[in-house]
Amino acid sequence: MSSLSELLVNNIDIWTSAENIKRSGRGRSTNSQSALYGANKLRDLILELAIKGKLVSQDAAEEPALNILMKIDLERSRLKSFGANSKRKQDTKIIRKNGDLILPKGWSGTCLGDVVDIVRGITFPGSEKSKTKEPGRIACLRTSNVQDQIDWDDLLYIGENFVSRGDQILKPKDIVMSMANSRELVGKVALVNSLEEKTTFGGFLGVLRTTSINPDYLMIFLRAPSTRASLIESSSQTTNIANISLAKLNPLFFPVPPLEEQCRIVSKVNELMVLCDGLEGATNTALEVHCEFVNSSLDKSIKHPNGGEIIENFDELFTSDIGIRGLKDLIIRLGVQGRLTHNAQISSGPNTLLEDVQADRGLQISEGGIRDKGRFIDFDGLDLLKVSIPASWCWVRLGIIAEVVRGGSPRPAGDIRFYDGHIPFLKVGDVTRSSGKMVEGWTSSIKEAGLHKTRLVKGRTVLLTNSGATLGIPAICDFETTFNDGIAAFINLSKFVFDEYLYLYLTHLSDWFLNVAAQGQGQPNLNIDIIRSTWMPLPPMQEQLNIVSKVDELLARCDQLESLIEDSSKLKRKIADVLVEQALA
Repeated sequence: MSSLSELLVNNIDIWTSAENIKRSGRGRSTNSQSALYGANKLRDLILELAIKGKLVSQDAAEEPALNILMKIDLERSRLKSFGANSKRKQDTKIIRKNGDLILPKGWSGTCLGDVVDIVRGITFPGSEKSKTKEPGRIACLRTSNVQDQIDWDDLLYIGENFVSRGDQILKPKDIVMSMANSRELVGKVALVNSLEEKTTFGGFLGVLRTTSINPDYLMIFLRAPSTRASLIESSSQTTNIANISLAKLNPLFFPVPPLEEQCRIVSKVNELMVLCDGLEGATNTALEVHCEFVNSSLDKSIKHPNGGEIIENFDELFTSDIGIRGLKDLIIRLGVQGRLTHNAQISSGPNTLLEDVQADRGLQISEGGIRDKGRFIDFDGLDLLKVSIPASWCWVRLGIIAEVVRGGSPRPAGDIRFYDGHIPFLKVGDVTRSSGKMVEGWTSSIKEAGLHKTRLVKGRTVLLTNSGATLGIPAICDFETTFNDGIAAFINLSKFVFDEYLYLYLTHLSDWFLNVAAQGQGQPNLNIDIIRSTWMPLPPMQEQLNIVSKVDELLARCDQLESLIEDSSKLKRKIADVLVEQALA
């Protein structure tokens, strides 16, 4: 068994269990398939071994790379003597060694620009962009088309008169590189396998074109982590854009194997990448099965509250972040259904509590403290919220226990007359970024001149995001603030409602808001009438306090479990890093 095979087989648990770093904040979680950290490290290792000559064996009978480079140099000299356009200022440099890297026998090193023609794309005014294919226009790639493969489904069409040179027309086996992009995406490459129509490329792109080097091997080199790091490091950085210049790209060290070995490297890399994809796919399938098992077990625990299903399968259920998230959801769900606390024995019944809440609201309206927003609406899925609750509880609309209002934004956005002042101005990201109940800060502010275009609320106000993919995420803001129209606020909260209990119930409804309440609204959106009309189970005040206390206690234990799982994941990621470093040493 080869050393690479041993590395793969002996550490299979690391490649399949080292997961990506979890992002902080309380944005909506997903269990969809994703790339695993361990599998990605294995892919990186394969690419690095490939360009260092450690993936396939060398064959002394093959024509050495030096001969290839000499032929390239002779051909360039011949073309130059015939007056062909050549930007080469000197003969090809043959480099035996790059830093501490000693090339394998038969290999040679050179500057990338000495074996590859690098062509920058066309420039054109923004008014020329068109999505319509018509006479006189040519398809044009832009940076968004450069994915793992070329994305041909979202092309622009540009006047063909903006193509000033023949080399700005794509050819099969061209490599398209993003020359200007965000720092993490600059230098990204994709191979043109075939062309269905005449196509050019925009000024933020470059094309690497070669006839003497296997383009698939060149792709392996350009996608290797060490090459990507060199490109990013050498790029010039503006506020948001990193640029790779020809002056930095041309002298990039390029290790060249014999042509036959290039083909063997490409074949071996493709073979191993298929194995990596299969490994990752099998792992994701296992995660999906685990997720289904978690959901099934937790659903059973709702129907059979003795907890037998959870206790019997605890070690299998709660050794992953998926299981812990499910457990947290279950705890909150049981809490707001009154199944975690002993219901207080009180003399008054649910009708008395509801009457007290309605009387309090009526008093606030009569005193001018709040406005009467009128009747509530009904919609599909609303009555599904009404599950069994303790006898001393009552069902109330959210619009009964608080006035629900939406924020606003001074226009135009960023206008110095209104923005960059001393008054906090919350955006949706400020709410979803919070890791706990409380909003943890703000990223924007306004001046007093902007107050008439938004809404100012006092501290201890419950907020709820109400638009886009992250709608339905609540938080409590404990400082005076303004907020934009992507956030709703619960103001003038009833004295019969504990704000942290309201927060807890809104957390329980988060997925319901997105998947039920906001449907049929075009882009997901919770209008104020939907929020106001939503039902909430309301316990007596003392029980609200008990529920919040018990849920907080149990969630803290979940956090401890989650921390242990993340520590284990960090260790596995570190082991994956060390294994790769040792393999490349």
